[in-house]
Amino acid sequence: MDNKLKLFLDKIGLKEDYYRFFEQGKIIKIKSSKDKLNWNFIIETKELIPLEVIKFLDENIKSGFPNLNTVTYTIIPKDVDKISVNNYYSYIIDTVGFSKAINKILKEKNIKFTTNGLCLEVDNKAMENLVNSKLDSVEAKYKQIGLDIKLNLVINEEDIQNEINSDLNIDTSKIKAPKKQEKDVKKEQMKIASTKEVKDSNAILGREFEGEITPLST
Repeated sequence: MDNKLKLFLDKIGLKEDYYRFFEQGKIIKIKSSKDKLNWNFIIETKELIPLEVIKFLDENIKSGFPNLNTVTYTIIPKDVDKISVNNYYSYIIDTVGFSKAINKILKEKNIKFTTNGLCLEVDNKAMENLVNSKLDSVEAKYKQIGLDIKLNLVINEEDIQNEINSDLNIDTSKIKAPKKQEKDVKKEQMKIASTKEVKDSNAILGREFEGEITPLST
C-alpha cells in the first residue's frame, strides 16, 4: 500500500480489519473540479473490495474531508471476478433512488451475468421504462466499485402469458348482473300489461257443450 492510499484510509477512519483489502493498492490519480471542492480518488486494488467495505467507504468518505463539497472514489481492481456481481446487486439498487416498492420488486427478480453483461428480468414495458430512467446510475455505481458492465433489461414473457391466461379464466358464475333501476322495472311491467289480450265482456266463458241436452225438469 502506498503512502497516499494509507493517508486517505486513515483520514476516513477505515476499520483496522479492512486495511488488508488495500495491501497491494495505490492511489493512481485524484480528479478534482476547477474550484477544487469536488474530489474523486482513483484507487487501484488487487481485486474487488467486499460489499461491507464498499458500504463503509460510502458512509464515511465525506467525513474525512469536511471542507470539500463532494468526495467520491473509483475502485480499479486488477483481477475481477464477475461472478461476484450478484453480491452487490441489492445494495446498488438501494443507492440509485428507486422507491421502496420498486426496490422490493427489483430485488425479487432474477439476475444473470452473461457475456453481454448483466441481464435483469422485468415484468412489463412500464417497469422496463422505469428502470431505464435510472439505468445510467446503476451502471455508474457498478463501475465505481470496479465492475464496468452493461445492464440489459429483458421482459419476462412467461409472466405476461400467465397474467393473460389468468384474465381469460375468470369464473363467470361469480359475476352478478347489475340490478335494474326501479324506473326500468316499472317500464317493463307497463309494457307487459299493454301486450295482454283484452277479453270481450259479453263473451261466454267456458267451453261449448256438444252432446244431447237434457231438460232441467227431467
